Amino acid sequence: MANQHSDEPTHQLLCHIMTGVKHLDEVRNTTVLTSVSRNELIHTVHDRQLCFLGHMLRNTHSPQSTCQHLCTISTNSRHAAVRLNYMDYIERLTGMKTNKLVEVSQDREAWRELVVTCVGLQPPD
Repeated sequence: MANQHSDEPTHQLLCHIMTGVKHLDEVRNTTVLTSVSRNELIHTVHDRQLCFLGHMLRNTHSPQSTCQHLCTISTNSRHAAVRLNYMDYIERLTGMKTNKLVEVSQDREAWRELVVTCVGLQPPD
């Protein structure tokens, strides 16, 4: 199995070759990756998190208890930093409150539209 770290420069070089961008052109790698339709990692993470949450809310008997379970964080840490719990993070990402998220999650098509809108990705074919 190839090392992921050694594959990344090769992939970027191939993307530069595919787009015809030379090193001297001083074009950022993110621009080149975008032009070959490769999503940034954070978009993939957001997409998968929202898909997982929609699945969890649709396939449980009590979506509200699922939300409460996801909001639970351990407080045994000695760090003083305030952590953002999962549902607050999702509310910030989607711009919707938990009750509205539960309602929208019951309709698979509406949830997928929400995911595509929030993440900015094209829906799969």
